[in-house]
Amino acid sequence: MARENNGEFMRSDEYDVHSEQFFHDDEFNRDVEIALHKRDSYEGGSSEEIQSLPDASAISNAAFAGTAAGIKSKKEKERHRQKTLNNLAGKAAATLKAGAITVAAIIAVSASPAAVKLGFEKPPLLPDSTVTSVSAAEIHSHSGGWQTTTQPTCSSAGELTLKCDSCNEILETKPLPQLNHIAGDWTVIKTAGCVQNGTEEQCCKLCGKKLNEKELAAKGHSESEWITLVAATCTTDGSRYTKCTDCGETLVTQAVAATGHTAGSWTLITCASCSAEGRQTLHCINCGMEMDSLSIPKTSHEESGWIIDTAKTCTAEGHQHTQCINCGAHISESTIPASHNVVTVSGYAATCTTDGMTDEEYCADCQTWFLQPIPIPSTGHTEEQVPPVDATCTSEGSTAGTRCTVCGEYTVPVTTVAALGHDWQDVAGTTESTQHYCQQCNTYENHQWTDGGPNGHQCSECLIFRAHTFNNLDVSGAPSADSTCNDCGYQFGT
Repeated sequence: MARENNGEFMRSDEYDVHSEQFFHDDEFNRDVEIALHKRDSYEGGSSEEIQSLPDASAISNAAFAGTAAGIKSKKEKERHRQKTLNNLAGKAAATLKAGAITVAAIIAVSASPAAVKLGFEKPPLLPDSTVTSVSAAEIHSHSGGWQTTTQPTCSSAGELTLKCDSCNEILETKPLPQLNHIAGDWTVIKTAGCVQNGTEEQCCKLCGKKLNEKELAAKGHSESEWITLVAATCTTDGSRYTKCTDCGETLVTQAVAATGHTAGSWTLITCASCSAEGRQTLHCINCGMEMDSLSIPKTSHEESGWIIDTAKTCTAEGHQHTQCINCGAHISESTIPASHNVVTVSGYAATCTTDGMTDEEYCADCQTWFLQPIPIPSTGHTEEQVPPVDATCTSEGSTAGTRCTVCGEYTVPVTTVAALGHDWQDVAGTTESTQHYCQQCNTYENHQWTDGGPNGHQCSECLIFRAHTFNNLDVSGAPSADSTCNDCGYQFGT
């Protein structure tokens, strides 16, 4: 490590740390503190690292001589450091009277962090007469770090500077290597056209310098569909072309043949009539030119019904004609014979009670009768006897009468006889019988029992009365409390 002495630079290990000359060095004050500070930062380093410390003084070399001499154990290193520093402090105090060292130097040596760490707990005692005031400028230790003063680029190197933060003194510089170019993405400089080549290049991402360049091949034309230039008509040719969809250049031009006429439907121009032909034409649907024409034959007369010119009478002829309902031309004519306007009225037959009338005919115009009506007398009734009908138990009867066989009218009315109704009698008169008997119609039917109270029940048809027939009889034959009648359902005791 180099330091300046009397205008010359020499390594710090060339100084004799035991000589008086060292302590008379004018830069001792600075070197002592720097050396101890550097020792504190590089404690335990190798001898090569100690020798490379910037601005190290003889004190630092003496303090680390044990490491450089190959002392390995921590205890031996510590003992050597204590001895060296005590010697240095003693020498400094001994030379103080001669004025060879300043109070600042002694304070710097003994009060620095490194000196305290090596065993100086407090500054050595000095005579009061030697203590003088010391300015802050006399006590200074370089401190700082490496800073980039010039950034490296792709075209030039950079620089690192070790600079003291307190006094701004530049202690050391070293270069930063020039950077390599970093290739970026390919960028199209000139787009390739249909027939012209393009160009793209690759530049450095850092400095923008062009690194590579290559050619882009022309992509060729992209042909469009056919485009009509001049539309073909029915009688004249047209043309069409294709072009490049990218650059618009015309690629192919071609003639288009005339299409020819296209017939549409027949169009009626004039309707045919009874007196003149009609006309219809055929036109091209594209250009409208008339392509053909046809005549429509005359139509036949459409004859009307008879039209009366002179009305006939009962004694004189009349006249009539027919004509075309379209053009009005006369088609035929004839006379109308004289004749009566005969009206016929139908007669009607006589009935049993009303007269009839024969048919009649007359002329409605001259009121001449051709058939006079003749009354027809009524015929009267044709009677028959209606026998009587006997009434039965369930159906009505009727009396005898007289009625007409032609019109069905009763000349002697019949009257209705009411139904007789059944005459019910108990069968054989026994109390066990379940039926009664009608003597009129010889009909048997079951009794229709109704509750008659505790004494018995009665038939609603023949009115016969019977005693109850109870179930659930006790041992004595008497009905029990829950006995009911088998016929009418009467509850015993209610």
